[in-house]
Amino acid sequence: MFPQERMSQIIQILKQEGRVRVKDLSQQFNMSEDAIRKDLQSLEKEGILERTYGGGILKTLPVEIQPIDARRSTLSLGQHQIAKKAMALIEPKDVIFIDISSTTLALAEELVGYKHPLTVVTNDLEILYRLCRNPHLRMVCPGGVYNQDEGGFTGTETMENLTRIRVNKIFMSTCGIPSDLGIMTYNIDDGNTKRVLMSIAHQKILLVETKKFHSSGLYQFANLKDFDYIISEKPLEPEIQARIAEYPIHLL
Repeated sequence: MFPQERMSQIIQILKQEGRVRVKDLSQQFNMSEDAIRKDLQSLEKEGILERTYGGGILKTLPVEIQPIDARRSTLSLGQHQIAKKAMALIEPKDVIFIDISSTTLALAEELVGYKHPLTVVTNDLEILYRLCRNPHLRMVCPGGVYNQDEGGFTGTETMENLTRIRVNKIFMSTCGIPSDLGIMTYNIDDGNTKRVLMSIAHQKILLVETKKFHSSGLYQFANLKDFDYIISEKPLEPEIQARIAEYPIHLL
């Protein structure tokens, strides 16, 4: 295998796992550990990787912004797994908020057949449309100005209306979580709206695929430590778990 092919595979592992270990790569590629270290040095010079003791971690990558319809048309297995876990936190007669995102749309799909009384507040037009036919759900929309880029209502009027609403639980997602554990979004109006949302909920629940770690966005609206629950499709990296261990966060 040529060095460039090997490094391309290392990059794919970094994107999937967020980190690599010299010993593991040495065994996988049947190469000496010194040769692997040279590969990692090259990747560090290219700005792809940050070397650590015994390996390296993926540097924060810029987020590729996709149209909302494209994100929603390709819901992943991981997003559906997260949504099924999130359902365990919803109780009959709850008042919940479902924020704008493709991952929360997966949660809405789980609620289409929900057969208990539930109040769902959402600023996501697609979620509102999908759930409004369920007779067991009372649907509430804060209204405001429709944001075509986000597929929902954001901005000043929406935020003003949200200040008069209180919910038991809010389900949110993010486009990326960089190394400082900030919770990011693409859009400033959406970010300002999310900041208000954080203040109206008793429990804050983040739905996030593990691949979102080491990515970023334009606007930070919260920090990982601000959430009561973090739901992912598989366990978070040990380093991230260690960094948030001092906070009362439940990992699902």
